[in-house]
Amino acid sequence: MFEQTWDILLRAAASMLYGTGLMLVGVGAGLAFGRYDTLVVVRLISWWLGRVVVPLLRSRHWAIRSVAVFVNNAVVLSLLLCVSGSYVTALIGAAALGVSLGIALQRLHVVGDDLTVALPPRTARGRRALRVGIALNLLEPAAIIITLGLCLGMTTVPLALGEAWRAFSVWVIPLLLAGACGEGLWRGVVSGRSGTQDTPV
Repeated sequence: MFEQTWDILLRAAASMLYGTGLMLVGVGAGLAFGRYDTLVVVRLISWWLGRVVVPLLRSRHWAIRSVAVFVNNAVVLSLLLCVSGSYVTALIGAAALGVSLGIALQRLHVVGDDLTVALPPRTARGRRALRVGIALNLLEPAAIIITLGLCLGMTTVPLALGEAWRAFSVWVIPLLLAGACGEGLWRGVVSGRSGTQDTPV
């Protein structure tokens, strides 16, 4: 299974690079748009962050923080793969993902300021948890890049729909899960909410 899906990833490598570049352009646009509260998309993302995501990330429980991150990311990337039936929709999806990420990064400073300010860990265990959490969290960008490659690759390689979903389930889902566990861990450390009862390090 891993060998077969690894071959799919290699075939989609060029699409990953192209999709990542397009997404980064979208992130830049999103950072600029995120300053305008009157835009409907900005208000929607702010509502989602403020009413759903941030309250869950403020939980004292590592598992709740991790599940919230995983579900949010998995749903977004699954939807991206679902709308990539044509080259045009794949391009729009990649750009929209970037814009959404940019707006979210901009608005997170407003709706969840305490989540963006890192406090130095007070114990050796806290510092270790911070390092492990950040290292695992770095797997999330890899999951996004692979998904972008699969989306664009369905029309440029081309990849069959079944191949794209198989690679998504074998590579992207585990990466998202590990990355979410890491984010749940380090967010608990920097916000001082990582109790000993739920920190897995």
